[in-house]
Amino acid sequence: MRDSGVLLDLSLDENEGIQALCPHGREHVWTRKQAGIPARGTLALDGGPPRQIEALAVIDDTAGYHARVTEWRWSAGVGAAPDGTPLAWNLVAGVNDPPVGSERAVWVAGKPSEVAPVRFAENLSEIVAADGSRLCFTTEAERHRRENLLIVRSDYRAPFGVFSGTLPGHIQLAHGLGVAEHHRAYW
Repeated sequence: MRDSGVLLDLSLDENEGIQALCPHGREHVWTRKQAGIPARGTLALDGGPPRQIEALAVIDDTAGYHARVTEWRWSAGVGAAPDGTPLAWNLVAGVNDPPVGSERAVWVAGKPSEVAPVRFAENLSEIVAADGSRLCFTTEAERHRRENLLIVRSDYRAPFGVFSGTLPGHIQLAHGLGVAEHHRAYW
């Protein structure tokens, strides 16, 4: 990626991830999620020397026929348990979220498991799982966009930041980084 003085060159160690094909309105949406994926490469800012990067990433592949009016809340991120075990998550409400066969998952040491439905706070500051687990979110940067083209409208908000608390399944998160998202679309 090369944009506005930023040069990012990454290699991602992709795997099969988890897949879900879920009904949405009268149609369906397919998605494949990979989380905790090793990402290696370089980052150069404003023509400066490249810096080595080693991190964990989340990869989101989605295609489908969304309902005319679509709204969802989503979060994905990576982190570690108090004992250092790598953790990652993909949580959603509003799309691809049936009780079973959803895209919701938590990865522990690279192994994904589907988790029960979750609820997002209106302002995205908290995600509460059916088992009472609570994941708290603090925004550090935000991307947002609002468009109104009359027959097509979109209101999109995606803050990035720090997560703490417990993932679904009462999995303690010592530290976590990721994104939360709210998207309302009319297409």
